Amino acid sequence: MGMLRALWRAVAAISVSAWYLLGLWVRSAFKGPDMDHGMKIRQRWSAACVKLLGIKVLLQSPPPPDGVGYLFVGNHRGYADINIVLEHVIASIIAKAEVADIPIIGPGAKQTFTVMVKREDKDSRQKTREAMEVILSKGYSIVVFAEGTTFEGPGILPFKQGSFKAAETGKFTVVPFALEFEHPEDAWVGEEGLGAHFFRTYSRPESRVALSFGEPMLVEDWQISHDVCERWVRDETLKMRKLFNDKLI
Repeated sequence: MGMLRALWRAVAAISVSAWYLLGLWVRSAFKGPDMDHGMKIRQRWSAACVKLLGIKVLLQSPPPPDGVGYLFVGNHRGYADINIVLEHVIASIIAKAEVADIPIIGPGAKQTFTVMVKREDKDSRQKTREAMEVILSKGYSIVVFAEGTTFEGPGILPFKQGSFKAAETGKFTVVPFALEFEHPEDAWVGEEGLGAHFFRTYSRPESRVALSFGEPMLVEDWQISHDVCERWVRDETLKMRKLFNDKLI
């Protein structure tokens, strides 16, 4: 039964993703690229995927209201993080360049103004920071998984510095976020293939995830903001881990 459930969810998620992508292509062909529309469609797609995959998000503290370009920085557990976070905020996202090669997801990412970065390429990292500054200066938000890779926990990996330096340059506002899976093994790490991980994780009736947003902080000194956000996210993930372990959520 569990494997059939996971198979149905995979087919449903792929079908819904293709439907949203088709709509974006058609609109773009007639009206041209539209960042506002693309980000709103991505939020609807994210909400649909969260529901289809049986993910229950336990929102511990909400994000600040939309309307200001925030740099959301947080930890990274797996591929579902994108949908989990973007269901709650309208934003662009920084993603690894390899995402562009994923069927349906890659073209969809391009249509919704995802910024691709080759983390091992210094020039690519610089161009990414410049793209972030442009997007934020226009009043749009960006989501960055600041560890640079997925991590099972407990806690988090050290945060990369680039996004905070970009925020200091433009005097932008950063908002930390933290997420934690009820089952730590739901994190997609190591050498496990995407298909194997998906069927193992989403064969269950429900997957629970705690999500929390911190207070906005104007970045005037990137090092201070980096350290404060990293500490807040680490403490918050550990707190949520304890809540799960103690069965308080």
